[in-house]
Amino acid sequence: QREVNASIGGINSEDFKYINFINIILKKTHQNGDETVKELKIDKSKFNADGNFFRTVYGFKGDTDRDKWLSYDYRTMWSYIGGYTEETEWESTEFGSIALSPTVIKKPVYIEVDEDFIADESIRGIEIKLYTKLGENEQVNSINLKSKKEEDYSKTVELLLPLDKDEFEYQITYFIKGQDPKTSDRKSSNYGRIDIDRFL
Repeated sequence: QREVNASIGGINSEDFKYINFINIILKKTHQNGDETVKELKIDKSKFNADGNFFRTVYGFKGDTDRDKWLSYDYRTMWSYIGGYTEETEWESTEFGSIALSPTVIKKPVYIEVDEDFIADESIRGIEIKLYTKLGENEQVNSINLKSKKEEDYSKTVELLLPLDKDEFEYQITYFIKGQDPKTSDRKSSNYGRIDIDRFL
């Protein structure tokens, strides 16, 4: 039997709050014409149980050429929170280990509200909506910052973005004492920080 191992780089158990699961499909075409297809499904419980080390095997079916017997094909499908999925193309390899990486990036964005701005404008609270897009799916993260506690003046949120795109959009609503809320237009940014010290 030929043992094939797989591991996932750049993630830990906590990352399964945005990853639903990963499917790995392995296909071996034997020299007698038969095909062996194996599937590994990795979710949080399996990741924790197996310690990020996953294995499958395929057998020997008329494979007289040992070098060819070592070669196989595989592809992966990643399922993320919000229903977004991404499939990779078939890839051929002779190695006994497969190293996988997420097909999206996790971008932390730090948000801070200026304390003087809050006091000067009698602001009771601020809502920030952050818009990201994976495929055709738009995700919205809503963050609320209150003016009553100093520790509520800042927060960090993690956004999921495509590997080739670092931009997101955001919109701010200001809740002002004695007035109707004020909402800004949607702004585009690729920075990892949003400072709120004036009306946009």
